[in-house]
Amino acid sequence: MHNFESHVDSMVNFYRSGIKNSTTKKLGVELEYTLLYSDNSQVKYFDEFGQKWLMESLLETYPEKMLDEQGNMIGIKNDRDSITLEPAGQFEISAGPFETLDDVETALTNFQEAVKTLCEPHGIRMVATGYHPRVKAEDLIIIPKIRYELMTQYFLKNSPKGIRMMRGTGSTQVSIDYSSEQDCINKLRLAYVCTPLFALLCDNTPNFEGEKRTHHLMRTEVWEDCDPRRCGAMPGIFDDDFDFKKCAEVVLTTQSMFEMEGETGHLTDKTTSEIYGEREMSNDDCAAACSHLFNDVRLKNFIEIRPADALPTEYALAYVALVKGLFYSESSLAEAKEYFGAQTEESFEAAKKSLEDNGFDGEVYGIPAAEAAAKLVAIAKVGLPAEEKHFIEPFEKLISEKKTLADEAAPLN
Repeated sequence: MHNFESHVDSMVNFYRSGIKNSTTKKLGVELEYTLLYSDNSQVKYFDEFGQKWLMESLLETYPEKMLDEQGNMIGIKNDRDSITLEPAGQFEISAGPFETLDDVETALTNFQEAVKTLCEPHGIRMVATGYHPRVKAEDLIIIPKIRYELMTQYFLKNSPKGIRMMRGTGSTQVSIDYSSEQDCINKLRLAYVCTPLFALLCDNTPNFEGEKRTHHLMRTEVWEDCDPRRCGAMPGIFDDDFDFKKCAEVVLTTQSMFEMEGETGHLTDKTTSEIYGEREMSNDDCAAACSHLFNDVRLKNFIEIRPADALPTEYALAYVALVKGLFYSESSLAEAKEYFGAQTEESFEAAKKSLEDNGFDGEVYGIPAAEAAAKLVAIAKVGLPAEEKHFIEPFEKLISEKKTLADEAAPLN
């Protein structure tokens, strides 16, 4: 037995708990880095100077250890930022919330310098890239975390390409707040509409499965093929009546990947709501339930915008500036919404496919991609404070040259 309506109420209340004062305009940033030896091979958790050693070496700055069910250290954190590990040891900083882009730059730069100081003497470097530059996903060793072992089992059974998502990819994610349910839905929907352009501007995957890429937006394709039940657009997001309740129903009726039992777990065919049964869901339960979906934009008690590849600092800052200028300016939000108009899941998927095939020569919603990207950046720039407008300039340069970071990458050696 399970109490579906009670679970829906818990999820809706969880979303409502994220409503902030309209003057609150803070951003969270997550950036996944790949640790590499000089030959571009994988740095592994238990290596002499691997992720476990690196986290232990950073405890002075991030003093609180995060352990999994089996007692393995899988993250460290301080009062504001955390360092966590993705399945194949991708080294992720989750930082913020921030009010200014200068603060974002300081946090990312300080983190990178700390890691560089520790790793460089041992022939290890940390790079921001959308996919591992040398090793095939199936050959990458995952960290010792029971949930990642269960996810591996799930994907081997249901979607082998999910292994590539787990182990090979690296992303830049930006989180934003909302001031009401309607403000949240407006921002969610616009973020989805912009997703193809976000992915293009942040295309930083020159190599895939150890070879030169075969088309644009390789990481986007990985996520599309990963698991259709939990990726791409959230069902109903482009419908006029989409709201917190409908979002909750999608989360709760999606099949869970696995069910935990103490220190272990097993694969399951149960929906998320069935997992919780008669038990009332806490906010932590609701957040965990949301994390089982991998949509391009994800609602927790904040909005998580997820389509960008992992990016070097200059471009990561340009991306955060783009998001800030679009979503924290009422006039920019309204102008972007009017520019792109109402869309559907079909037009959304067609836009992604066009950009995968053609890059800046593709089109989104009937608009040439380069033109739409330029307009998007221009709208966002107007929405930024005068002292922050310069952060978005790297995107202006890419658009003017109709190139992405992946296009400009040096050949794989």
